[in-house]
Amino acid sequence: MNVNYPKICVCKDKRVYVFFYINSKRYRLFNGKRIGLQLDPNSYPVDIRYDKAQLLAAEVYKYISQGGVFKEYNKES
Repeated sequence: MNVNYPKICVCKDKRVYVFFYINSKRYRLFNGKRIGLQLDPNSYPVDIRYDKAQLLAAEVYKYISQGGVFKEYNKES
């Protein structure tokens, strides 16, 4: 599996997320729930969010590199 390091993006409303591609499928993560982390960069003040997103990107990359599989995304009914 070929994965590049996740990139960080900031939305117009100042929310941050990390995105990356696995097998030509794009993934955007706003928090670490899908990899079992309690990390939510958007719960921090705006001036700290980018730093927390960098931490999330590092954790996501480490998780994927070690062969981790994403948990299912469940939408609330």
